[in-house]
Amino acid sequence: AYFSDLPKVLTVSRLVQPASEAPGSVTVIDREMIKASAARNVGDLMRLVPGFQVAPPSQESPRITYHGLGEEYPPRVQVLIDGRSQYSPFYYGGVNWGIMPVAIEDIERIEVIRGSNSAAYGSNAFLGVVNIITQHSSQAHGGVASISSGNQGTRDKFARWGGGGDGVDYRLTYESREDEGLNETPDNHKSGLVDIRADWRLSSSDEVRLGLGHI
Repeated sequence: AYFSDLPKVLTVSRLVQPASEAPGSVTVIDREMIKASAARNVGDLMRLVPGFQVAPPSQESPRITYHGLGEEYPPRVQVLIDGRSQYSPFYYGGVNWGIMPVAIEDIERIEVIRGSNSAAYGSNAFLGVVNIITQHSSQAHGGVASISSGNQGTRDKFARWGGGGDGVDYRLTYESREDEGLNETPDNHKSGLVDIRADWRLSSSDEVRLGLGHI
């Protein structure tokens, strides 16, 4: 492992480059780490990033801050899913981590810039950037389903079907997560997600992507 190649990142300067040459501190959470972590949501994964603090969620969204600077809906860390900003005026210009429109099983990798990158991403990236990259629909051909349960009423369901041909690939994802939280504490949680992604390859360098979802 010591002599293996360093991972390539594209979030720091928006150019593909080895992590050792990136002009900033970056943490990469790949698919293997996501599986090994047993995390149930993106907020749990952020506990693996140095400098990030995650307050336990209750009926509201979790509080995720960098170096302790945060609010109910933090506006100082740019959060992207496949290049799309997750900031919303409905949450005072911040991000609601409790309703991230992505299933954790669909995430290919997460690149986190630890430090300001306002020059590349604007004022919302004052403290850092979280870039969530999902699996390409061509990587999700076939079907997969899982059901898990545990203490405190934990009941998670996941199903995905993908296919395609002639330059067009698609995937359909369904996810449901539910738990009762801690005993004698009103912190029960229930969420659901339906997500559709289609990719149409026009040429070796051009592609059209369509995404639809409901939370």
